[in-house]
Amino acid sequence: MDFKASLLEDLDQVFLDDEEFAEKAIIGKKEPKEVTVLIDNDMLKKMSKSNEKLADSELLFYVAFDALGYMPQVEKILYFNDKEYRVTSSKNEMGLLQIVLSRVTG
Repeated sequence: MDFKASLLEDLDQVFLDDEEFAEKAIIGKKEPKEVTVLIDNDMLKKMSKSNEKLADSELLFYVAFDALGYMPQVEKILYFNDKEYRVTSSKNEMGLLQIVLSRVTG
């Protein structure tokens, strides 16, 4: 097994293990999908200090790209556990998505 395959296996078996660190969440409205996510609001606080764009963000989570099946676009609406959010930031790092959301108001 090469390094990349080993890393991807670790994502599912360690980092996104819902019996250890992660939890289940429903993403989407028309075609909701239950996926395993890791919420990391401590990282959001750190990022918000150095990035004014993220100052009003409320939620940062990680999800496997393969589990979600698409890359959320910045400024688009995303439903997370039946609540409406706007995508503030979205990054794909070796198959792991880091997604930052802000609540939609008004």
